[in-house]
Amino acid sequence: MIEGAKTEAAKNVIRQVDELKSIIKGMRARQEYPQHVKEVEAEGILAIKKELLTASKAEVDRINTRIAQLEKEYKKALRESDRSEIDSIITRYHGMTDKELNAEALKVITNPLGHDPVLMDNLSAELRSRKSDNHSILRDKLVNADYLRPYLHSDEGKALLKEKSFYENAKPGLFLIEGTNIMGKPELCAADVQGLYDE
Repeated sequence: MIEGAKTEAAKNVIRQVDELKSIIKGMRARQEYPQHVKEVEAEGILAIKKELLTASKAEVDRINTRIAQLEKEYKKALRESDRSEIDSIITRYHGMTDKELNAEALKVITNPLGHDPVLMDNLSAELRSRKSDNHSILRDKLVNADYLRPYLHSDEGKALLKEKSFYENAKPGLFLIEGTNIMGKPELCAADVQGLYDE
């Protein structure tokens, strides 16, 4: 199972569970008092869960740092990109008829992700200047889609948000490992300290 451990925290949990199993196996082999064995087992699992809680907080910090790096990379790429194509599209918005502009807005409303934020703000401003009903619908869709942070909609961004949500909301004793789904593709899965121990 250690192969599926993606993070150091998960690798440590798996190692600690293996060590605890080995200790308990040795205690049973020496025929130590069963109640004492159960106490050591319970204390060991509790200690692993406590350490995992601390490690989960560290994972959230790691993820937040990576998201901040993605944001910096996105902003740098934006500054370095050729904005002439965007400028020509914005100019085209000004020359469109109301019908054409509303049709353009409907395309974005039905799929608000993957559009340039500057372009979307200009489309929105043009709709507003023409008092179009689609302006408020477009703004709602864009804001709900978190359009100002397109780097979070990349595969890496989605994975980071999923991991962050897991670590922020996970029940004590749960951690992430990489498994495979029914299609045979890699997928992050929750594993439980107690379940791992009971295997």
